[in-house]
Amino acid sequence: MSNVEKSNQAGSSSIVNKLPDVIKTTRIQTALVTTITLWLGYLTVEPITVSSAIILLVIGVLFHVFGFTMNEIEDYIYDSKIGNGSSHPIANGDITLEYAKLISALSIIMSIGVSLSITLYSNLYSIVGTIVLMAAVLPGVLYNKFSKTQWWSNIYLSIWSGVMVISGAMHAGSVNNLTIVIAVIVSIQIFVQVIQGDLKDLHGDEESFCRRMGVDMKPPNQYIESVSDINTGLQLNESKHSILTYPITFAVSVYGLKIVELFLILYVIMSVITMNGALMVAYTGIMFVLLVVFSTTLSMFMVYVYDRDRIKKYSSMHELTSVIILGMMAFAIQPLAGVLVGIAPIVWYVGVNKALYSDALNPDV
Repeated sequence: MSNVEKSNQAGSSSIVNKLPDVIKTTRIQTALVTTITLWLGYLTVEPITVSSAIILLVIGVLFHVFGFTMNEIEDYIYDSKIGNGSSHPIANGDITLEYAKLISALSIIMSIGVSLSITLYSNLYSIVGTIVLMAAVLPGVLYNKFSKTQWWSNIYLSIWSGVMVISGAMHAGSVNNLTIVIAVIVSIQIFVQVIQGDLKDLHGDEESFCRRMGVDMKPPNQYIESVSDINTGLQLNESKHSILTYPITFAVSVYGLKIVELFLILYVIMSVITMNGALMVAYTGIMFVLLVVFSTTLSMFMVYVYDRDRIKKYSSMHELTSVIILGMMAFAIQPLAGVLVGIAPIVWYVGVNKALYSDALNPDV
C-alpha cells in the first residue's frame, strides 16, 4: 500500500472516529425541538403535508446545527474551566475551533439556502418566510454571545423561538392571531427551558436569571450538620453536596410563566377543536393526565440537594411532557400534525441520546 493510500485511509478513519464528537458539538438530539417552531407556525396557516414537513425539517435542523454549534464555540473557554463532566468536544480538544466554525457557517448558509430555493422555485411558499428566518439569526447570535454574561439573555432565545414560529407561518402565507398566540407559547417554553439549563450549571460563575432571582447554593452545614436526602439516600456533607434555596420571586416567575403558557395552550385548543363523542372523551382524558405530569415534573427539577444529573433528568422529563402537550394542541388543529409534533421530537431525542450519551434522559452536556 502506497503512502498516499495509507494517508487517505488514516484520514477516513480519523473522520469516522471524530463523527460522534462532531454530532455532539451540534447538540443534534434537540434538533427537532427547533423544527417544531417552524411546524407549529406553518400549521397556523396551512395544514402540514409530507413535503412541507420534510422541507421545514431540513431548514430547522440546519438552523439548529448553526445555533448550537455556535453556542459551543462561544462557550468553549467557560466549559473547559468549569469541569462538570460534560461532553463538550471543542472544550475537550476533540474538535478544533476552526472546524466547528466551518460547520456552523455552512449550516446557516444551507438553511437559508434551502428556504430561499423553495420560495424561488415554488409558488407554494412565501419569500417573506426566508426573510424572517434570516431575522431569527440575530437573537440567536445575541444569546450565544452573551448567555454567560447577561442575566437577561433568556429573552434573546425566547425572541428567537417566537420569530421561528412566525417564519414557519410566513412560509405558508401570512401571520394570523393563532400564529401570535403560539409564538408566545413557544417563547415562554424556551424561556423556562433556559432557566432549567441555568439551574444545572449553578455551580459555575455565569450571570443568569436564576442568580438574579436569588437562587443560591449553600453548604449544608449552614442549615443542619447531617441530612439524608429522601429521594436518593445520599448522606449530605459540605465537600460533596450543596443545598439550593429558591426565593419566592423565582418560584412565582417560573410557575407564573408556565401557568400563562398552559392557559394559552388551552385557549388555542378551545378555539380550534372540532372533536366530539368518544374521541373528545379520550382527548380530554389524555390532556388531564398530561397536565398532572406537567405540573409534577415542573416541581421536580427544582431539587433541594444540588445534583446536576438529577436536574437534567427531571428537566428532560418536563420538556418531553411539554412537547407532548404541544403535540396535543397541534392535534386539535390537524391530527397528522399533532402526531408529528408530539411524537417525532421525543423519539429522536431519546434515540440520539441513547446512541451518543450514557443516559437517554441525561445527556452529557
